[in-house]
Amino acid sequence: RYGLKSIWVPDEIVRQRRMLASKRISFTQRRTQSKNSLKSVFREYHLPLPKKTWSEKGRAELQSRILDLPETIAMGARLELGIIEQYDLAIEELDRQMAKIGNDDENIKLLMSVPGLNYHSAFIITSEMGDHERFSSAKQLVAYAGLCPRLSQSGSSGARLGSITKRGRSRLRWIVVECAHPAARHAPKIQRLYWRVKKRTGNSSKAKVAAGRKLLALCYHILKSGTPYSETVEEKYKAKLRKMERVAGRCKPA
Repeated sequence: RYGLKSIWVPDEIVRQRRMLASKRISFTQRRTQSKNSLKSVFREYHLPLPKKTWSEKGRAELQSRILDLPETIAMGARLELGIIEQYDLAIEELDRQMAKIGNDDENIKLLMSVPGLNYHSAFIITSEMGDHERFSSAKQLVAYAGLCPRLSQSGSSGARLGSITKRGRSRLRWIVVECAHPAARHAPKIQRLYWRVKKRTGNSSKAKVAAGRKLLALCYHILKSGTPYSETVEEKYKAKLRKMERVAGRCKPA
């Protein structure tokens, strides 16, 4: 009646998916902290880490090398390794649930056609985005994630673009920037932008953020059009879909 726009409120399904996304990101970040803590202990005592440290064989070697540390330090390292294993189990359970949902979600499957996006990153993006139809443009979605640059204006110097606003969905911003690096290696559209910004600024962090912004805009257009990424490699895309099915437990490994 008065021309006011209604506020979008996520429904119960979106809220539950966002909880899964939040836990996945939180546990991943905490596991990374524990891994870095363990690595720093080995560096401090000049002990080499095994090759493929976090594989089953690497962890067995890690356990034996912990014995070369002083008793109290070794106890802390053993506890840290135990925490990492608990996070692995928790993340595995979250991934299984995400894969089960992803098997029945066409939007998640569409985003997986983008190089650098797998089922859990596509799950997080769609969950944090919510209903993509509520965004009238990719620019609006980018602003929602806090990835658009600040605009400073004054009478003397005119308009100037600064760093990103960081206002909006922090988890959405985090996941697209995290996925920007693998996407920049395999998606030509994002790759060209990444190297152009890096060459101009000499700053890989700025290039990564720019690539993340491009990736999010690309996700919007894919969902809006309902068609997979135009430059996807079909064999790799199908392999990602098969992996999601295996994780969900809907088919046996080949």
